[in-house]
Amino acid sequence: IIVCEELFNQFPHYLEGELTKIKSAVVSRRTCALIAHEMGLVDLLLLGKGMSGRAHLPSSLASAVLEAVIAGVYIDGGFEATKKLVLKHVRPHIKAAADSENQRNYKSHLQQYAQQNLQATPVYDVLDEQGPDHSKCFEVSVMLNGQRFASAWGPNKKEAEQQAARLALIEMEVIKEDPQADNP
Repeated sequence: IIVCEELFNQFPHYLEGELTKIKSAVVSRRTCALIAHEMGLVDLLLLGKGMSGRAHLPSSLASAVLEAVIAGVYIDGGFEATKKLVLKHVRPHIKAAADSENQRNYKSHLQQYAQQNLQATPVYDVLDEQGPDHSKCFEVSVMLNGQRFASAWGPNKKEAEQQAARLALIEMEVIKEDPQADNP
């Protein structure tokens, strides 16, 4: 509930599905285990013989330790103390997950921007298909308010649309092109 409320407050313009993806990343076993390590909780564990000989602690155990500490803070200090603890440690992970989600889903980013700022909806056009049926590549461009943006190629229509949306966002200066990013 704490993470959900924080996401709702931080990103009021995001769609429900986008918030759900970010929440899932933030409260995942992997992220909770990472937070447990960052807090030094794992170093405080006394492990039995079967676990102490392992090179790595399973992420399920590390995340369970974090959950136990959160529960202990809630029982001892109440909801506000728990909220303070959780937000202190999850906010950087919320930012990272949101940044990652925005960078992966250019179509959604373009649609939100277009609807909020231009009162328009992007339209994707397949301009070309090349290759044999079992290995086609697609060229797609995006149209927005009558303007056609640079086209992009992809191994499937979905990926070509994502890259076309990325190019449109860059051309409109909504996002900056990252020269170090691994973009086609």
